[in-house]
Amino acid sequence: MANYLAQFQTIKNSCDRIVAAVEDVSDLWPTVKELFEQHQPLKRAVLTNKTRNPVLVENLPVEFILTTDARLRSRFPHEQYLYWFREPYATIVLVTCEDLDEFKNILKPRLKLIVQNDEKEWFIVFVSKAHPSNDQATKNAKKVYAKLEVDFSSKKRERCCKLDIHGPDANFWEDLELKITECIRNTLDRRVQFYEDEIRKLTEQRFMPIWNFCNFFILKESLAFIFEIAHLHEDALREYDELELCYLETVNMPGKQREFGGFDSEDDQAALLKPGSKPLTQMVHDDSFREFDFRQYLFACQSRLLFKLNRPFEVSSRGYSFVISFAKALTFHESVLPFCLREVWVLTACLALLDATASHHNDGIVAPDIEKEFYRLQGDLYSLSRLKFMRLGYLIGYGTDIEKSPLNSACLSMLPWPKPAVWPSLPPDASSEVLEKEKTLLQATSRTKHFGIQRKPLPLEPSVLLRVANRRRASLSTGNISEIFDGRPGFTEGSGLEASPRTPSSLKVQAAPMSRTNSSPGNFESPLDRPMRLAEIFVAAEHALRLTISDHDLLKTLSSVQDFEHKYLNLTKGAAENYHRSWWKRHGVVLDGEIAAVCFKHGKYDLAANSYEKVCALYAGERWQDLLAEVLPNLAECQKILNDQAGYMSSCVRLLSLDKSLFSSKERQAFQSEVVNIAHSEMKNPVPLDVSSLITFSGNTGPPLQLSDGDPGNLSVTVWSGFPDDITLDSLILDAWLDLQDGFVHGKSDGRPTSTFFPLVVSPGSRAAVVFSISIEKTMPSGKDLQLPESILNIKYEIHGDRAAGAHNPVDAADHSVADAERRDLVFKSAIVLQRPVLDPCLTVGFLPLPSDGLRVGKLITMQWRVERLKELKGSESVEKQHDEVLYEVNANSENWMIAGRKRGYVSLSEEQGSRVVISILCVPLVAGYVRPPQLGLPNVEEANVSSNPPGPHLVCVLPPLLSSSYCVPVK
Repeated sequence: MANYLAQFQTIKNSCDRIVAAVEDVSDLWPTVKELFEQHQPLKRAVLTNKTRNPVLVENLPVEFILTTDARLRSRFPHEQYLYWFREPYATIVLVTCEDLDEFKNILKPRLKLIVQNDEKEWFIVFVSKAHPSNDQATKNAKKVYAKLEVDFSSKKRERCCKLDIHGPDANFWEDLELKITECIRNTLDRRVQFYEDEIRKLTEQRFMPIWNFCNFFILKESLAFIFEIAHLHEDALREYDELELCYLETVNMPGKQREFGGFDSEDDQAALLKPGSKPLTQMVHDDSFREFDFRQYLFACQSRLLFKLNRPFEVSSRGYSFVISFAKALTFHESVLPFCLREVWVLTACLALLDATASHHNDGIVAPDIEKEFYRLQGDLYSLSRLKFMRLGYLIGYGTDIEKSPLNSACLSMLPWPKPAVWPSLPPDASSEVLEKEKTLLQATSRTKHFGIQRKPLPLEPSVLLRVANRRRASLSTGNISEIFDGRPGFTEGSGLEASPRTPSSLKVQAAPMSRTNSSPGNFESPLDRPMRLAEIFVAAEHALRLTISDHDLLKTLSSVQDFEHKYLNLTKGAAENYHRSWWKRHGVVLDGEIAAVCFKHGKYDLAANSYEKVCALYAGERWQDLLAEVLPNLAECQKILNDQAGYMSSCVRLLSLDKSLFSSKERQAFQSEVVNIAHSEMKNPVPLDVSSLITFSGNTGPPLQLSDGDPGNLSVTVWSGFPDDITLDSLILDAWLDLQDGFVHGKSDGRPTSTFFPLVVSPGSRAAVVFSISIEKTMPSGKDLQLPESILNIKYEIHGDRAAGAHNPVDAADHSVADAERRDLVFKSAIVLQRPVLDPCLTVGFLPLPSDGLRVGKLITMQWRVERLKELKGSESVEKQHDEVLYEVNANSENWMIAGRKRGYVSLSEEQGSRVVISILCVPLVAGYVRPPQLGLPNVEEANVSSNPPGPHLVCVLPPLLSSSYCVPVK
């Protein structure tokens, strides 16, 4: 059957609809042909799908062909079965007769001969030419038609219908459509059953040596094509899916070498949507097809059906998955394929899918979640094409024009280099191009960031291109490091070990004499046999790409930096716009930052600032401070150039509010000096500046305050400044009040401090005390009557502008009108736990002093508590049944402390008054600074029975670790 592939494809391409044969017995077709074609397609045809379920097909086209036509001439039996999809699905017999004797003697025997084939689905159309005014002719026609029905129709099936040319014909066309549909349905069922039986036989033989995939393909695609022309697209799609699975099973069958393909002209242009781009005979290899061509052909057939089903979303979904999987196959065969065919193919495949799916997609037709997912897939396709396009641009020397952003670095540094068997050689007449590339490389300088921020450029390559390319050159040694880097010790590229300036000198000395010679056909002739320089690698790759790429538009985009940037910008915008319309809006915002970088480069600072503001808002909202530190200086620079003083100062403040480890002290001082200089300058239009993220309040954490009736307690609230240097405040205006927890009451009913100097003004360099009068409530509520589990200290203050970041989350102190929206009172709230005095304790827990040499990070220390029994516990005062056993539990922040040993257990404590026990816990401090120490609790003893004497400290000072001598280098 493989010999019939060319004829099979030709016939299939020429047949696009169901055929109905017309047996013109009485030469009526020229008269009725136009009427028949006017009533096409069939409006509502009910057919049977593969699972034998009825399916309503609307607008089913049918082509009427005379039985005398050359296309329907008889063939050999095996040819008829092979091309059965083109055989007629119905036979319409056209007759007319007005004489009953003529019908009996001449017409009836002829009709019997025509319809005697049992495999043919047929019915008879009797055409009456009698004029309504001619009664005799009308009567004769009715008699003949009545006799025709008696002879050829039965109770099971009506096979006759009457067309009156000169009379009303509404019922006739409905009857004709029903009869054609019935014939098509019966023929379709019979042919589907035949093909399924034949396919089943071949499937059972697929592991036998005689099995031929071409034969299986012809039968399978014939069945799929039958479904397709019958508009049963779901069934046709299922056949192509099964055909793909079977092909992949045979391709991956071990023990048989198969040619992959990919060497023909224009193979670099993906044919995912063009099933007829190559003839089937050109794809054949032995008893199967080349994988490169055939998998694309199958996907093209599948996408054609999906578009007919109005499912562009599924084309995008399947297309993206296919591109990823097919790229893996291209990677596996990369060493024998043309240079960079994988990158070029993926790029053209994504662009083709984008154009086709966008043209077939209509907004609002599908469900909102499907629509958003569609745009997400479009964004993925744009992102993938953008990535491959950047890789091609880098290979030909445009890497200096690609923004070294976190996104581009993350994508390109994980994308492997092309791996041809031999890296392309430099053409002999390319010296001028090499010189031009070298000039470009020497003139390329990395842009210095605003504020003098020093950052190591992010890599755009997975490893050093210079080393990778020279290793893949034929008949060349790898050379030593100085040769590879063109004798320039200061030149670094990428993130590999070879490019690192921190490579130990001993390694460099050892690497110098090492060399290795690779055997090859010797297609590079050089008397020096030296490695290629970076400029030569770029030129060689560019010439090789010109041989690989057949798309002139793609070649043009790589012909100059301007064309490259234009295409890069279009791909980035396409990805961003589609992500904005999908679920992945954050991806779109990140890509807006890449667009902003191009706008900034070309002096479009207003557009760049708008995009950078979106990116900074996203990074700040997600608390991605490392990324924000990369982008925020760019926004500040745009604002300074645009003379946006308010925005510029706000960006400087936001830079200061970022984590201190992200910038050096010198850089942070530069941020502050910019704010101070502008603030002290004579501004034409003064603007409010929100510095609440740098000057705010914080409360000190610690154990609960233990207050007895009439005893004072100290509650400290710190005014915190995030400026790197000293800064002077003219005044700080605030108000305060205290919301008490249950069990305590105010000395004053309004909850205000006893001082009458509120609002309180705190001048620079001064301290102010706030005194609250608090007493213990006589009746302590319990159970459901509890209102506040902890006390709240409220401090009201004022800031200008919108507060977005800081040490706490402010809330509006009261409702404000729209007119007062620009100036709002904000409230800082700090939770305080007050502890009622233990008047009659049964147990006391005392914290023993810490070692005199202090605490250091990583140094093992012993925390000790003394537990003493003051009196015996009563039954109602403890849940312990064994009074000589006390349950203890040590609570510590796992980020600050590592506990060695049991955190929870029992200790023996005698029931006698005055008995003592010391609980010791080994622990290691993990962080330096003032941290809260571990706390000891007695879970099974009520808090009203336990006092702290002496109490544990609120905070302890942990010193940094000592320097290790193993990291010290002696000074000579």
